[in-house]
Amino acid sequence: MNGVELPPRLPPGFVSTIAAMGLPNTMLLDAMYWAEEGDRNRALDAVEESIATIRKRIFPVIIGTYAATTGK
Repeated sequence: MNGVELPPRLPPGFVSTIAAMGLPNTMLLDAMYWAEEGDRNRALDAVEESIATIRKRIFPVIIGTYAATTGK
């Protein structure tokens, strides 16, 4: 975002700190994970269900609060 290129390896001091917490990460990004088609489809279904729930339960509250405070 700010034009700074980050190295793929985490700094040794940070790795030591998180290792003490039981986290074995040494790289900035996780390795790629390829899910099986059934797992991928279940994950996509869960995402779509979550989005639908947010649209149904959260958006009306946010929009209602906005309308009440702005008169729109």
